[in-house]
Amino acid sequence: MKKSLTLALAVMFGTTVAGTALAASENPFETVKSNHWAYPAVTQLVKAGLVDGYGDGDFRGDKAITRYEMASLVAKAMSNVDKADNANKALIDKLKAEYASELKNLGVRMGNLEKKVNSLGKMTIGGELRIRYDSAADGVLGFTDANSDKKENGQVRYRLNMAAALDDNWKVAARYESAAAKFGGSGSDNPNNLARAYIEGDVAGMHVLAGRGNFKTFNAYTGWDKDNWEGGGVTIGNKLTLDLYAMKHGGTNTTTTYTTTWDDKNSDGKVTNDELSTKAITAYSQKNTWYKLSQLKYAFSPEFTMAAQWLKNPVQDRGITGASYDTIGIGFKYTGWDNLALSAEYAKNRAAKIRGTIGNTISDKVVTNNEPKGYEIKLDYGKADKNKVGSWASWVGYRYAEDGFDRGDMTTGFRHDNASKARMNNIKGVEVGFDYTFIKNTKFELFYIDGKPVNGNDIAGSDNKRMSYAQMEVFF
Repeated sequence: MKKSLTLALAVMFGTTVAGTALAASENPFETVKSNHWAYPAVTQLVKAGLVDGYGDGDFRGDKAITRYEMASLVAKAMSNVDKADNANKALIDKLKAEYASELKNLGVRMGNLEKKVNSLGKMTIGGELRIRYDSAADGVLGFTDANSDKKENGQVRYRLNMAAALDDNWKVAARYESAAAKFGGSGSDNPNNLARAYIEGDVAGMHVLAGRGNFKTFNAYTGWDKDNWEGGGVTIGNKLTLDLYAMKHGGTNTTTTYTTTWDDKNSDGKVTNDELSTKAITAYSQKNTWYKLSQLKYAFSPEFTMAAQWLKNPVQDRGITGASYDTIGIGFKYTGWDNLALSAEYAKNRAAKIRGTIGNTISDKVVTNNEPKGYEIKLDYGKADKNKVGSWASWVGYRYAEDGFDRGDMTTGFRHDNASKARMNNIKGVEVGFDYTFIKNTKFELFYIDGKPVNGNDIAGSDNKRMSYAQMEVFF
């Protein structure tokens, strides 16, 4: 009798609990259909190194799994969300909403609280050490040497990164940076530079970032990936996102002077475009001026994302001085192939208008380049994960930019700011690169661009804009 009563009570209790759980969501042990969008989504997170699989450590999209197992994979991705880019963060948020009930049953708290266990009130500290060797031709800004066709130098840079959570939403972060003077070059050490100091969090459905930070965006030519910019911005949306930023870079203004020369090849006393050559005498650096940047990005799928951007600053003289920007651009990235990623971007600077005077023959100003354009296409293979010894990546691309496209070195090209000296201004050529992790938390990188000018000779009158570098980065 007692056994029968105990069994009956157990069945009633189990039915009540199960009924409550199943009423709140789908059956957590139900198999996720093979054509469900979650399979390619999790595959994308695996490729990005944010999910390390399940069971034997391998996620196989062709093997049916339950909603409970899928939620476990989502939980792993959530624990690595601080390592994800914006596209993958949006993907994790979408998966998190889909499997909210299962995650709750797993004991996963929603939001950013579970990024690190008991992280509130604690500061995480990490560092980076970079040793680099550069070699560039006279046509590359910053490497001009009247006594040589090329110049070589090297540099050591150290970064100290700090971050702390204020609560389950807001966090603060900072970066101190110190760079030694270039050996083989000129200048002095640049110690204790506060490169980043910002706060970020979510307010009324918007992600907010304010302070001194890195306003990294999807596109390269109409955005940038640089520190030391002060201002703020918001990101609105999920699958379709809108970024709005306003920022400035402190300092003193300098100017750019363009000189146009004329070679009367036809000996007819008339100016034609093929007889003009523009040379930038000094480099412009636009300081203490507010820049406005907006970006509209849409993820068609976890593998395919497109974005359009607009960059503008108040300097609109369209003359021979001023780092004028009214640049619009569009780009995409596709990662649907194993180990391959294809990206491309096209942009136009509607503010730039290079003008000059042709000797004493013609007194009027002559336009040599109006609304210059730039584009790049790049193919990446593999991924050099700093945590996986032996992992490697390579890329090949082609870049093209007319004179005046990037007058102030604010845009930096597709890879990252390593190639900023071969910036997107009056340059065309093929670029190649290679990354390799030979020791854990240590990456080695090689880069080379076979650059030539688009619109005649450039800096120092050189037609050689080739550049290469080798560097080692240590993360700790």
